[in-house]
Amino acid sequence: QTGAAKFELRQFVDQVIFDFDVRIADGTARPADGMSFNVADDLPDGTYPQSEEGYNANDNTVNAQGLMIAFDVWDGGAADNRGFEAKFGGESRAFAQAPDIRDGTPTVGENGIPSIYRDDWVHAKVTVSSDGALSMVYDDYVIFENEDIGYTGIENAQVGFGARTGGANETHWIDNLRISFTGDTVGPVRGLGDNERPSITGDTTTEERIPFTLEVTELDGATPYTYQWYKDGVPIEGARQAGDLTGRRA
Repeated sequence: QTGAAKFELRQFVDQVIFDFDVRIADGTARPADGMSFNVADDLPDGTYPQSEEGYNANDNTVNAQGLMIAFDVWDGGAADNRGFEAKFGGESRAFAQAPDIRDGTPTVGENGIPSIYRDDWVHAKVTVSSDGALSMVYDDYVIFENEDIGYTGIENAQVGFGARTGGANETHWIDNLRISFTGDTVGPVRGLGDNERPSITGDTTTEERIPFTLEVTELDGATPYTYQWYKDGVPIEGARQAGDLTGRRA
């Protein structure tokens, strides 16, 4: 049995955050199979096979630029198939083996990685940044931390997820899903020159409660420099330094 959902966004995705609650439970003594999140320019309208390994997981020609984050519960006869995995460009870029389950009881492996099957609601967060780094937290366990997966962005991308079960089975529940295409930082503001006012435009929000810092760098022209920060065209009182303009989104 397979299921899938797709979001029709169609945009350039150079970074992405999947933040959600998940419950993978209610399975057989040895549960199966798993689920995946996918970013690609050719996601199908329906389901796709081997959803737990990602869209076109075994075809590195059809979806060569796809990003797949796999949560594979079933080992398929090989332990290195069971776990958390990131794939990009038709290749496996990061893998963390999860422990096997034979009696339906969630556990944690000797490597500190938990079973994907948790039998309760847990929080998960997957961050792929514009510099190609992957971070993942699952049920408060750090699965990956700034792991370089070589991600370079996908043009005209769509986002979707899929799941699969077979004779061995489990249920896959997702709630409070938030998909963001803005990272935790927006980078430095670069000065443009005499009498030119640089600006930050577009969707440059940070995540909730994440502090941020703005800084002016790489100025040209004659010194001394003077500074004045603005918000929505209005001067910010006291904000007359090159850096350390900090804030926090409520």
